[in-house]
Amino acid sequence: MQVMHDKQDPNIGFLRIRTVWLFPENALGKFRNARHFLVPEMNFGQIAREIQQIANQPENADAGWVFYDTVLSNFAAANGARVISATQYHPQPDLWRNFDPQGQYAEIYNRYSHIQVLPAAGDSIEFIQEREDAMLLKIHPCNPAFQGAGVRFFVFHEPVEYACLEPVTSVPYPDTSFYIYRQKAGDALP
Repeated sequence: MQVMHDKQDPNIGFLRIRTVWLFPENALGKFRNARHFLVPEMNFGQIAREIQQIANQPENADAGWVFYDTVLSNFAAANGARVISATQYHPQPDLWRNFDPQGQYAEIYNRYSHIQVLPAAGDSIEFIQEREDAMLLKIHPCNPAFQGAGVRFFVFHEPVEYACLEPVTSVPYPDTSFYIYRQKAGDALP
């Protein structure tokens, strides 16, 4: 990480971050009086544009998103998507009751947590506490719990084929691409 101030104007600073995870929040303390931040996106905004275009449609205003095995969840939340696989800053018992009706895993999700989602076979749902501030949710994309939670969009870093999902768009990148899917109406695991 590199923090610099413009020599000609002490009110202009520059923060260069060379990581996407974990964000060095303490570095922002050097800019306590900042009124504006400019955040250039090195990928020319392709994924941000796609997320905003979908999330900002009136019929998708309350639609939930899930990102499978990718670090883009918080990025999508910052671009207007309601993402359940992003960092959870405060407990959301109503949301997680859709996935854990008996409250069996409440001690795992009833906290601040970084949430990662991975596919599971069948209709099983598994909560795993990876660290004090990290939770892993293993769940099939067609699990009906997603419908109860209002999730309609799913993002993967490779093409997938699930009977309940239909492709919306893809965002190609040289190293890894992203594929956005929408849950088909009424389609879920039996």
